Amino acid sequence: MAMIGAAFFWGLMASLDKIGTKTISIPAHIFYQTFATLLLLLFIAKPKTIDLKKITNDKGILLAYTLGSLSSVFAIGFQITAFQHHFVALVEAVKRGLVTLFALGSGALIFKEKISGNKILATLLIVLGVGLISS
Repeated sequence: MAMIGAAFFWGLMASLDKIGTKTISIPAHIFYQTFATLLLLLFIAKPKTIDLKKITNDKGILLAYTLGSLSSVFAIGFQITAFQHHFVALVEAVKRGLVTLFALGSGALIFKEKISGNKILATLLIVLGVGLISS
């Protein structure tokens, strides 16, 4: 059920991103979206206190947070740029197909996850399906 909710809101967000960037720049949109998300999470989720000493003293955790934040900014920036030139559904379909490939590779590289023949076949079928949707 959580994945259905996530998919629904990601799909909705894609269309709203396209609308939002018609009125302000992409960097301003990303800043506003990130700031609004932070505020909402503080009120809704009531997160545990963040131990900044633990984050800043552990170089691995600090690197993961930094790379994660940079990846998020670049991903959203590239996605919103693509929305300005293509249909939202097309951008989302291509993104999902490529994400599956990159996630398979990064999971093996970072977490030493095993890549089976079934995973490779399933990933290729997803990418093939995306190719059919995109053509």
